[in-house]
Amino acid sequence: NATAEIIAAKADWHAAQSSLAAARSALEAARETARIQADRFAAGRLSSADLVDAEAALARSRAGVTSAMANWWRADNNWRLALGQPPVAYQY
Repeated sequence: NATAEIIAAKADWHAAQSSLAAARSALEAARETARIQADRFAAGRLSSADLVDAEAALARSRAGVTSAMANWWRADNNWRLALGQPPVAYQY
């Protein structure tokens, strides 16, 4: 049923949009944490292992945004196709 396909595609799009927003928020938090930890390390109040942990968390957050963006693109194109529109060639 075309209507069910459109409804499902729209729901997937909204879920992907929410996931992308959450991933972007997590990235901002990880950036701030990494900045604070770098300052603490420079002041001699943090171990290098803890600094590396903060930088690794930042890298994971960046990867999370990339993954969420890809999922959003896929959901957006699926919604377009369900509506009978052509997919879009996104560029990041």
